[in-house]
Amino acid sequence: MGRQRKSVLDPHGDFIKEWIRQSPYLTLYALKDKLAARGAAVSYNAVRLSLRQNQVLDARGSKRAIDDISRHLGELIQTIQPDECKKCFANAGYASIKT
Repeated sequence: MGRQRKSVLDPHGDFIKEWIRQSPYLTLYALKDKLAARGAAVSYNAVRLSLRQNQVLDARGSKRAIDDISRHLGELIQTIQPDECKKCFANAGYASIKT
């Protein structure tokens, strides 16, 4: 009595796992768009629930995810050249004006 309905994302499980393996920073919206391109028109919430039920997405986040994000941000910061950073701050109005 009361069987759980099969998810419309079940046939795409291998695809989802592969994309997450290749792109660990893939957002749920990006994953939703990739699924739509494959013909699976699902909502953001359906993607989130499917990942959570399959224990791909932790309900409260995990230390590993925070560490991965911190490491990724550190790698991104290293790609910014000092001149680019200087221009960014100047355009934002934080640079001192020398005359």
